[in-house]
Amino acid sequence: MPLPLPNLDDRRWSDLVEEGRALIPRYAPTWTDHNVHDPGITFMELFAWLTEMTVYRLDRVPETHRRRFLALIGYDPLPPRAAQTTLTFTPEPGTAPLPFLLPEGAEFEAMDVDGQPARFRTLRDLSVTAVALKAIHVEGLDASGERGIRDRTQDWRDQLPIGALGLPSQPGDLYLGFTTLPTEVPIALAFRFEGPGNDREERTRILREAKAQRAACRPALPEIPCNGDTEETEQGVDLLPPHHSARLVWEAYTGVAPEPWVRLRPVAEPQRPDVGEIRDDTRALTLDGIVEINIPSTVVETVLGGVAEPLFYVRCRLMSGGLDAPP
Repeated sequence: MPLPLPNLDDRRWSDLVEEGRALIPRYAPTWTDHNVHDPGITFMELFAWLTEMTVYRLDRVPETHRRRFLALIGYDPLPPRAAQTTLTFTPEPGTAPLPFLLPEGAEFEAMDVDGQPARFRTLRDLSVTAVALKAIHVEGLDASGERGIRDRTQDWRDQLPIGALGLPSQPGDLYLGFTTLPTEVPIALAFRFEGPGNDREERTRILREAKAQRAACRPALPEIPCNGDTEETEQGVDLLPPHHSARLVWEAYTGVAPEPWVRLRPVAEPQRPDVGEIRDDTRALTLDGIVEINIPSTVVETVLGGVAEPLFYVRCRLMSGGLDAPP
């Protein structure tokens, strides 16, 4: 009897070919001949065969060997810990006047992959209200090389990654358009970024490093704090340090001349934003987290990015510095 072997990827040659053929209209819209006699389809079938062989070889590596290979490069299994996730609340019509307060510690239940209940508890008080994100635009270069606002809404709906601030050499702005945008109430926007170094482990590493630097640093004079320490850090509150270079600003469109965009003022992380303020927990769009905004009542609708429907817009701009990698 053969030994059971892992199956990391159950896609076969035909599955890979069909997946590649389905992506042709998006990435090569002028390619219209998808039949087997087309040379491009021949190359696609060849690459699918190479990919299938690679998947087959990966499946031959046993679990114990894979763990040892990871240990050789410094990756060891983490101990059990509580899971964290982002919950989206959709209030039923007529259940309560909006916004209503969801207290800290409210419990919710979901089912895991094995059909067992998994319970989650909110970490702080939340204001639940109706918010409808309709459009996402990114300022950058188009196909002709001209700079402009490009609509990336369809990519977002198709769950494709979006360059939030354009290219590293040509950084742009991120525009979020809402059909419904409540004012004078905190609104949480959750961001998840692609690539390594954006997850919870990276956040924990940055906090641990900042805490060690504060512990090792000694002020030159009693009147001069060390490394910018504040009263909150001295009391033991772990504050996420700002990005070493990038400084972002968030603005809301009000349409008031001479500057139609009003800047939101940043607040400290433990504090919920008041009207006209923002709390950025993503460290300048480099860590998975939440950007919480409190929009003033002076916002108005406008038309941007080729979307004919007037929307309420919020934008994010790179004011100074730079990012190591585009988010």
